[in-house]
Amino acid sequence: MRLLILFIVLSLMGACSLKGNSKVTKARTELEGVYEFVSETTKLMKPEKQTIECFSNDWAGMWCFHGTRYSYEMMFKRRPPFPKTLQDLGYLSGAGEFEIKGNVLILQPTISLNQVELLQSKALEFTIQGTTLTLIENMTPYMENVSEGSRTVILRKLD
Repeated sequence: MRLLILFIVLSLMGACSLKGNSKVTKARTELEGVYEFVSETTKLMKPEKQTIECFSNDWAGMWCFHGTRYSYEMMFKRRPPFPKTLQDLGYLSGAGEFEIKGNVLILQPTISLNQVELLQSKALEFTIQGTTLTLIENMTPYMENVSEGSRTVILRKLD
């Protein structure tokens, strides 16, 4: 039922014209759609070397790409009833515009639960194999976030 409602909302948004060269248009067309979260692996080198893994048995999530806009929502399946911190909330969301340059997806957030995410765009290498979308972010430190490493997100396209 959620997918039907999402499809209707996206359909009502209207068709956006796809501008640019044929490679970008083809990549945008292949990317267009609704994806469910499969997994995320973050490998940090700094400030402390560690690996953080999240899987769909603990997290539910959806990513949507339409025209030049994107949105995502992620929710931890077992959350405390009265969270005290953003991490305890177990919920992430954001939306904005995207552009494609070669195999790089550039996300420019305009809405985010985490205000720090609004400070800069994200460049993610992406590949599409069948119904699997892989996003890889190489994280470099900046003033508000000193993390260095990489984050790999695996998504599966829904029909």
